[in-house]
Amino acid sequence: MIMNTNTSSAFVMITLLILLIIPSSFFIDAEIMDYPSFVNGPNSWRNTPSTDFSFWESAGVRPILVYGMFACGFHCSFVGENCLFAVSIFKSSSEGNSSFSAQVVWSANPNNPVEMQALLELTSEGKLNLKDANNTVVWSPSTPGKSISRLNLTAEGNLMLFDETNYIVWQSFDHPTDSLVRGQRLVSGQKLRANVSSADSSESLYSFAVIDGKFVAYMDSDPSQSYYQSSSILSTEPEFKNGQFGSFHVADSANFIQLGSDGHLKAYELKESGWEGTDLLPIDPCSYPLACGNYGVCLEKGCSCPDDISENEAVFFRPIDFTTPNLGCSAISPISCESSLLQSFLELSSGYSQRVYTSLFSNTIALEDCKEACLKNCSCKAATYRKGSCYFLSQVDSLKKTNSSDLTFIKVQNSTISDTFP
Repeated sequence: MIMNTNTSSAFVMITLLILLIIPSSFFIDAEIMDYPSFVNGPNSWRNTPSTDFSFWESAGVRPILVYGMFACGFHCSFVGENCLFAVSIFKSSSEGNSSFSAQVVWSANPNNPVEMQALLELTSEGKLNLKDANNTVVWSPSTPGKSISRLNLTAEGNLMLFDETNYIVWQSFDHPTDSLVRGQRLVSGQKLRANVSSADSSESLYSFAVIDGKFVAYMDSDPSQSYYQSSSILSTEPEFKNGQFGSFHVADSANFIQLGSDGHLKAYELKESGWEGTDLLPIDPCSYPLACGNYGVCLEKGCSCPDDISENEAVFFRPIDFTTPNLGCSAISPISCESSLLQSFLELSSGYSQRVYTSLFSNTIALEDCKEACLKNCSCKAATYRKGSCYFLSQVDSLKKTNSSDLTFIKVQNSTISDTFP
């Protein structure tokens, strides 16, 4: 049948109207349906960008498996250089709004992102290997004596690996990274480990774990610094479900819990503006070890650099970034062990100190002897004097005001001998 020009134009107009009426979420759902929730081996998947625009590409996700609101595959930065083999949680908005948001909740290779042309392969020998573009294996799950025949993504976001007898030989829920999803437990021996930043997936110093029947948030320093410890929790394997995670009350609408690069533990839900987090730890902002970065002083009004309270009023520190004061401070003249004769102390106001005293030098010593001992010790970056006890700090984290009579002295480098000994 041959249509005349008027009939053809009318057909095109009707088609366009139908496309405009159908909500964009329909097309997102159609794309989601194109992916399975499980695959059998042997098989392989190459990390290559799509030549066609898709909602997945707009979110930096190249799925292998999809189930419910979870996708498993390559999750890449928008520049496409740093890619993780990951499980992402996503939500597509309804009512004709085409916004699409995906957030990594588990990754196999946070410290070793891969590039374009990386390969995930499930071999005929039953091995699952993530290889970079140069064919280097960057991740392979440990399954001693067991071969892998199937990858399966559950509706809860758990990536499960099965052998040929349908036995689970490995699952991502047993190897959390920085997040927990609903239905997931955090058992003793496991921990959440924060990323360095939203742009850097490598592991940072912040961790959250169940230790001796308590929730503990800490920073992996030398020694480790605990900045939150709960009372005893009811279960040794607390589960995130039904608006509860151990002793924490979580909004019913929260989709995942994440330990952030700033040490904050937050429950996230998707709002119109994107993923929005609510703090779970009941501590004040200055209680986080690096709330204001290294050498930063945490105040109610914000972050600042240490001031000299002596009559010299010298300036020894400046913000690393004046527009972002919580990044910390840097010394104008860096400490040099070869120039120890040019070193002195910047004295902070009474009560300012670091949360954790890292090394007790002496518990019976005079103030001046404490300061002199720190000056003679190259690794001592600052000293805190508290009721006759002298503590050395090998690194200076954020400092906060306490109700104590602590005296803290930060070692500084002077430019001349006269600056050190007036």
